[in-house]
Amino acid sequence: MKLAKENITPLLLGFLFLGFLMVFVGVMLLILAGLSSKGQLDFGGIIIIGPIPILIGYGQNAPWLILFAAVITVICLLFFAWAWTLGRRG
Repeated sequence: MKLAKENITPLLLGFLFLGFLMVFVGVMLLILAGLSSKGQLDFGGIIIIGPIPILIGYGQNAPWLILFAAVITVICLLFFAWAWTLGRRG
């Protein structure tokens, strides 16, 4: 599938907007969970610095949350690689 640069720009801007929207929704969910948890807090996440992933988590459900974050990270990296290869062709 060959996309011209003028055709891929809206797609990439859509991905950028989707990323900001996901971060915003995630922060809102964390705020709501913190307010309704009555002191019980579980979280998990991944911070990627260069090629090194750092896994963090706390609570009873932390392993599942870290696994979920790892799956989402892999999906995001695959989308990034796909978009990068499309950009290099055009």
